[in-house]
Amino acid sequence: MHIDREFSIAFDESLRTEDENTLALLDQIWEQVLAKIFPEPTGRGKRPKPSIKEQVILMVLNLWHVWTVNPGKSIYVPMSRGKPYERFTKITAVMIHIVRELKANQLIETCKGEQGIKRQTRVMAAPKLRAYF
Repeated sequence: MHIDREFSIAFDESLRTEDENTLALLDQIWEQVLAKIFPEPTGRGKRPKPSIKEQVILMVLNLWHVWTVNPGKSIYVPMSRGKPYERFTKITAVMIHIVRELKANQLIETCKGEQGIKRQTRVMAAPKLRAYF
């Protein structure tokens, strides 16, 4: 699938849902697919806040939301840390890892940006993930 760089919206870090059907869908996707890819850390050390599960669910919720509004749309996510992205409080090294792992497992498709806001990577649900939607 071709991702149009001009037809995308920003990753919404504050996106939430109270809809029971959507929550059940997110739980199903987590249990059947994502929990195997992103196991909770078991060793000692500092844990990311929010948890890996929360960040993965937030990414999938964003992808689901964009797909339900318009299946051809994508979201854009910064794939580097630093001052230009300080407003994204939940875009962490963990979120960058999440995008890379979802792509490696063929759950999302990505398109690297070029300049300015276009520099941000575009992300769209792949057929494997859309099958759950």
